Amino acid sequence: MSNDSWLSSLSNHAIFTLPSNEGEAESSSSSSSSAAKRNTMVVRGGDLIVAVGKEVRMCNLGDVKSGGRAGYKTLNTPNLTFPILSLIPNPTGKLLAVVGAHQLVVLVLPRPGYINLVAPLIECRSIPIGAYHHSPSTSSTPSLTKVLWHPWGQNASSLLVLTLDGLLREYDPLQDAEEPQQLVSVVPPREGGSRWMSAEEPGERDAVSFCLGRGEGDWGALSVYALMGNGDIYGVCPFLPKNALVPEAYIRSLSAFASSKLSYISTLPAPSPSQSHSPVRTTPAPSFLSTRYQAQTAFLSSLLSQISDVTSSNPTSMEVDDSSEPVLVHPPTSAGSRKPLVQGPFLFQPAPRELDGDDVPRATDIFLLGAGGGVRGSRNDEEEEGGGDKVGRKSEMTVLGLVFEDGKVDLCLEVEKMEGLWVGRQETVQSNPALAVYETIDLNILPSIESSSSSLDIDPTVLVDPLYDDTIYIYHAFGVHCIVLRKWMDALSEALAITDEEKRDIELDRFFGRGIQSEVVMVVDTRSESDGTSAPIHSVAIISDVYLSYSLLALTSSLQQVGLELSLRVDSPPSPSLSPAKLPSSLPPTPSASSSSTSHYISLLGVEPFTIPPILADRSGLPTKPRVVLPQSNGKPLESISPENLRFLGKTVQSFRSDIRDTLSAGSTVQARLDLQLKELERQLSKLASVSDMVSDLRDGEVGGKEGLRNRVERVMETQSALIGRVDKVLQKLMDNHQPILSDYEQKWFGELGRMKEEVGLQVERAVEGGGLKARTALLENHLQILRPKLEELARNDADRAQEKKKQSAALGKHQLARLEQQLAAESKLIASVTKKLDDLSVKADSLK
Repeated sequence: MSNDSWLSSLSNHAIFTLPSNEGEAESSSSSSSSAAKRNTMVVRGGDLIVAVGKEVRMCNLGDVKSGGRAGYKTLNTPNLTFPILSLIPNPTGKLLAVVGAHQLVVLVLPRPGYINLVAPLIECRSIPIGAYHHSPSTSSTPSLTKVLWHPWGQNASSLLVLTLDGLLREYDPLQDAEEPQQLVSVVPPREGGSRWMSAEEPGERDAVSFCLGRGEGDWGALSVYALMGNGDIYGVCPFLPKNALVPEAYIRSLSAFASSKLSYISTLPAPSPSQSHSPVRTTPAPSFLSTRYQAQTAFLSSLLSQISDVTSSNPTSMEVDDSSEPVLVHPPTSAGSRKPLVQGPFLFQPAPRELDGDDVPRATDIFLLGAGGGVRGSRNDEEEEGGGDKVGRKSEMTVLGLVFEDGKVDLCLEVEKMEGLWVGRQETVQSNPALAVYETIDLNILPSIESSSSSLDIDPTVLVDPLYDDTIYIYHAFGVHCIVLRKWMDALSEALAITDEEKRDIELDRFFGRGIQSEVVMVVDTRSESDGTSAPIHSVAIISDVYLSYSLLALTSSLQQVGLELSLRVDSPPSPSLSPAKLPSSLPPTPSASSSSTSHYISLLGVEPFTIPPILADRSGLPTKPRVVLPQSNGKPLESISPENLRFLGKTVQSFRSDIRDTLSAGSTVQARLDLQLKELERQLSKLASVSDMVSDLRDGEVGGKEGLRNRVERVMETQSALIGRVDKVLQKLMDNHQPILSDYEQKWFGELGRMKEEVGLQVERAVEGGGLKARTALLENHLQILRPKLEELARNDADRAQEKKKQSAALGKHQLARLEQQLAAESKLIASVTKKLDDLSVKADSLK
């Protein structure tokens, strides 16, 4: 079964039928006086859980897709005696928090094999939470506003409950369900502060929602953000569950961060008395910050000591050196038993833009995202998967979003994160963290509110996409909007990833100057144009399963289910060589005659890049038109056809026809562009072949081979030699013209040459004997000719005597032989000396000839 068909069949499933007491169900669904967030449909793996009135129903989506069982199971428990407003499963999917206007019950969900049971009712264990604190018995009991499971709670059983009076309670259903483990106020006290005026704004002290912080290596993961009805934000840091499983690496990184700040503060000089009375700073900064960082270091040291105790008590844990494994820690109570300080209200810079309206809008929900985009995961998921592109970023900038009942959404950057602060006498300076308002989005539901004939509870609620951390869904009385922050979150993440501070500042200035906006799409529309009525959306759930695919489910107040198939992202970075070059705007859009004189090739594609038609430019996977869901009249199907129905069908068909025409036109435009690109490719290949032939002719010559190029090179070499000769002649001529007579140094040089010639005997022939080297050499040659016969005779006599000595050597003694050898050696030296002199004279005589 295809995805579209099984989602369509799911809307007719029996799980979305009203119970027998329809009046009770309608009254419960229409009661909107509670401040609790509505979320009556959730997905747990492959199971769909729906709250109808006071019932909790379950069915398996895998069986629905395969065309199997069409029924459902009802979780039977005696503690569900109140209309259900919200369902919140814990991270493990074993516990389910069932929230009413003033009551709260935790159900232990059945195992996956529950669908095989025959009985339609499944008995399950239920645990009432804080019956004494949350009970509708008295009108003074504050209502529940939001319930969350803390991801770091032991056994995933840390349940955080916020009430309208600003008290945040932590319950552990597996240990003590009656009394809270911790009690924290997210609203500052009225007394003791000059900033509280006698007249308060409406909703100034009404806590309508909260969210948990996030961060790696900073205090963000220990932060809680609370939203007031007037739009103020307060924070509490640090906050840990009573029994928390925290990654050891996070604690050690945060401890090193706090210790480094304390060490830096300790090196600063103490302020002088004149500085302490300065109007710019009324509190001594070094001592104040030193006290603050000492308290932070003591808090983290207590956590580190607990880690050391766990390691020492469990020797086997020391064998595996994995600091990313979570360890069990408890909030320290020895640091003076001080409570965390309520920080705020947060400062908005600049002030958010207000929509046109008569009344001041009331804030309804708050959410927090990481400015990294990509696939989303919880803290535990990030640790298991290696963190992706988020783990390892020690200071991740987060996006804090606020939603108002008039459809305004403020997106703020948390440029200054909260730090751990405690109530004490040393903490005298009010902490007001700052938020940079990046964008204000208008969901355009204010005209629908003004034109609505009935009073509806708008109450926009946020759901963060479980797969993509840059996508949120906001559902309200008039439909569902999807906001995709991917474009500017990716650009901001790339700018923050630059290590060079100067380049990072330049890139951040460029990013804020571009003003990239989020993508806003309405995916479900429940407004009726005829009578102004609407079917409020009470829940939105995202299916993210390998078998069930990636889809969106929306549920209206009248149990109308809407299913939309979503597209998974396939990111393929564009190749730099294929991306169109950014050309200056001064160039003409089409080639002209003026450009032909400067360009040797004119492209058929022009100089402007191709613009994708708007209907094909959206690649987010979201529908271009919202799914229209009309409100049912008393839950009964349509029995007669009226002109209003026909007009609605006509408008819907006309809208589809318009989309079809736009799609066909866009396809024709893209096809024409593709044909033009193919023609341009053929022209470029032909031009490339002609250029290759020209290069071959230049290299090989006209007659073939390589003679042409070689001949040209030889001619160039001959011409170069002739030019060098001419240059030498010109240079010599210039030298002669410049200095025609000999200089003093030249005259001395030539005189020395003449003296050498005279000494050698080439210049003057002397008649006297010994007049010059040449005459002396001739005389030596004559003496050599006379002495040569005598020398030859002596040489022969020496040879004869040597032979006789060899014969007589046997009869000679050692001493006689030694004396004889000495004499012979002396004569040999004499002969060698004479021979050498004769050779030298012979060489000189040869040179003078």
